[in-house]
Amino acid sequence: MSAKPSYAVVGAGIGGLAVGALLARQDAKVTIYEQAKRFLRIGAGI
Repeated sequence: MSAKPSYAVVGAGIGGLAVGALLARQDAKVTIYEQAKRFLRIGAGI
């Protein structure tokens, strides 16, 4: 039995969360890191 691959995603924006979700669906261990203490409407405001 092989070990699950593990990934670290830096940034919980729309791209980071999408990549994290795709990797998790492929049965990978994913850890998402974000430096912001809370989410604000900055930039694209998504």
